[in-house]
Amino acid sequence: MTGHVTIYTDGACKGNPGPGGWGLILLAGGAEKELFGGDPDTTNNRMEMMAAIKALETLSRPCSVELYTDSEYVIKGCTEWLAGWKKRNWRKSDKSPVVNVDLWKLLDEQLGRHDVKFHWVRGHSGDKYNERADQLANQGVDLVRGQAVERSAVSKPQAAQGTLNLAPRASGQPTVEAYTDGSSRASGAGGWALVLVNQGVESEQSGGAHDTTNNRMEMMGPIIALETIAAHEHVRITTDSEYVKKGIEEWIHNWKKRGWRTADNKPVKNVDLWQRLDKLCTGREVSWAWVRGHSGHHYNERADKLAGEASLKAQASIPAATLS
Repeated sequence: MTGHVTIYTDGACKGNPGPGGWGLILLAGGAEKELFGGDPDTTNNRMEMMAAIKALETLSRPCSVELYTDSEYVIKGCTEWLAGWKKRNWRKSDKSPVVNVDLWKLLDEQLGRHDVKFHWVRGHSGDKYNERADQLANQGVDLVRGQAVERSAVSKPQAAQGTLNLAPRASGQPTVEAYTDGSSRASGAGGWALVLVNQGVESEQSGGAHDTTNNRMEMMGPIIALETIAAHEHVRITTDSEYVKKGIEEWIHNWKKRGWRTADNKPVKNVDLWQRLDKLCTGREVSWAWVRGHSGHHYNERADKLAGEASLKAQASIPAATLS
C-alpha cells in the first residue's frame, strides 16, 4: 500500500425510495477533498454504498484506508456478510438474491484494491466530518432535484459526480452540450474541466491529478461528463483534443480488435482511460466535435481556464499524492 487515507461517507434519500444523494470527504497528507452526487430514484442504503464506492474509486493507487460511516448496513455487509454471499453466488443464506448486488460487486472490487478498516460513527452526534458528509449527501439530493447547490472552494471542482436531471430536447438533437479541456504542468500535476449546457443552463466542473499527462487530462473531461449525465441523454462533446476525438471515433475499433494493442503491436497508452471511456459510450448516444484551442470559442476558453486552475491546485497539493 502506497499511502494512508481517512474517509468519511454518508448517504441520504428523500422518500426511500426517491431522490437520493451521497457525500464523502477524503483526508490525506494534510489535504482534504470533498465529493458529492446523487440519483433521482434510489434508496438510502444504495446511497450509503455509493459514497463508499466513489471514495475508494477516487484513490488513484492502492491505499491503507480508515473509512468512517454511520451505516451499519455497509459495515456489516463488507465485514460479515460479503464473504458468504460470494460463496453462495450472491445469494443469502435463505437462497434469496442479495439486494443491491450490483453495488456490492462494485464495492467488493474496490475492497480488493485497498486495505480498508471500517469504523462506525453515530449519525448526527456532532462528529465534524460525519456532519459534513451528511451535508454533502443532501447537496447530492438537491443536485438531482435541480435545486441550487452550494459550491465552496473545496467542493465546487468535485460536483461532477451527480446525475443531472435534464429535460429532453427534440428527437435527434443533443440534450446536453459538453465542452471539455485538459491541462498539465512540468511538475506532472494536471487538471481537467468541463462546461455543461442544457437549454441555456450552464454548470462547470473540474478536478486535478498528480503524476499525469495532458492527454490523460483531456480524456478525463469527457469521462466525467458521461459519468455525470444520465445514460438516456444525447450528449455532444466538444474538445480541442484531436487525440481524444480521433481515438474514440477512429483508432479505438482496431485497438479493441487487437486486444488493446497498436498497429505495431505495442500496448495502447492510457488503456485504463480508453476502456473507461469506451464503456461509457457503449449503448448511449454520444457525438463528438472538435474546436481549435485558444481560438476565441467561449466555452472552450472557459474550460481551458478551469483546467488550468485545477492543475495549479493539484500542483499546490503535492506531495499529498494519494489523492488523484
